[in-house]
Amino acid sequence: MTNKPLREKPLEIKKIIYFSSIILGLEFINFLWQRGYYHLYSVVVFLVMTGLLGFLMWGIWHGKNWSRLIWIIISLVGIPITLYSLSTRWMPEEVRVFYSIQFVLSLMVLYYLMKKETANWFKRSKRGPSVKKVNGAVTKRSPVPIHQRIWSFPYLDMEFVFVGSGRFETGEIFDSEYGDKKPVFEVYVDSFWISKFPITQGQWKRLMDHNPSAFQKGDDYPVEHVNWSEVQEFILRLNQKTGIRFRLPTEEEWEFAARSGGKNEKWAGTDNESELPEFAWYSMNSNGGTHPVGQKKANGMGLYDMSGNVWEWVQDYYGKTEQRKAIRGGSWNDPPALLKTAARACIVPKDRIGFFGFRLILPINP
Repeated sequence: MTNKPLREKPLEIKKIIYFSSIILGLEFINFLWQRGYYHLYSVVVFLVMTGLLGFLMWGIWHGKNWSRLIWIIISLVGIPITLYSLSTRWMPEEVRVFYSIQFVLSLMVLYYLMKKETANWFKRSKRGPSVKKVNGAVTKRSPVPIHQRIWSFPYLDMEFVFVGSGRFETGEIFDSEYGDKKPVFEVYVDSFWISKFPITQGQWKRLMDHNPSAFQKGDDYPVEHVNWSEVQEFILRLNQKTGIRFRLPTEEEWEFAARSGGKNEKWAGTDNESELPEFAWYSMNSNGGTHPVGQKKANGMGLYDMSGNVWEWVQDYYGKTEQRKAIRGGSWNDPPALLKTAARACIVPKDRIGFFGFRLILPINP
């Protein structure tokens, strides 16, 4: 059995459950103290309230939007009633303490229920079928039905393309005068979602509140001049905000997607060097800088800028050493040979240059 890739809950959801559990515990203590466990009416009222609150907590935890709406309505009705009760003189002081704490906790629960991150969690939880087969492999809980191929993720306005699992030969299957020549061997790649475009400057700014790029010409240009550690910080913040486990692709995943599912494509989208200007920005047509993402043709999987524009950081170390990271795809500054899908280079993780960018993946079976 495989894990569910979207099992991780946002911090807001965990706080809702935590504070609600405290409210339920306080109500139980108050019930035993004030009403007594022997009173049938009190028992029935407490059990009904416990069952309702527990059911709503279950719905919140599992991303059921109806539970969020019901809870908001109950809170909007119950909070003013509680506030009125606290203002009366007949309430014993001990009971007033219990209700005061519950009132504050209820306000905090309502606050987290109304937050944008919580709303995004419920939108994201409408994920289609729980089990599906892709190329013969059983896949659990994709973010959207995987037959749709394209996933529009509202946070940061990102788009992802589905890449089905498969086997292919990786390594230097094409002659190259540049870059590292890796031995040819067969690998198996699991299904995953990969971002349709490199991460843009606009997306980086919205999450990180600054723009490190050397070519600051517009929000639709790829972010660059970021080192590997800064990319990891971006991913960490994105995962914390969304509750989804994004990461960089491995070299094999990147190459499999660049070659349109493992086809023998020299460049992403073509085998013919005369057609390369239609698919990539590189030294012959870039005019010395980056260009907006998505202006050239996509490869066979609908991915843009896999060859050229910016080199892309990947997850792997370069070879057996942990001193350098691998980069793939070539950039606006490179000749056609370095744009080949099998070409690879390495760089020190702390280095940042005006042609280092990245894109993200979301594994189906992490």
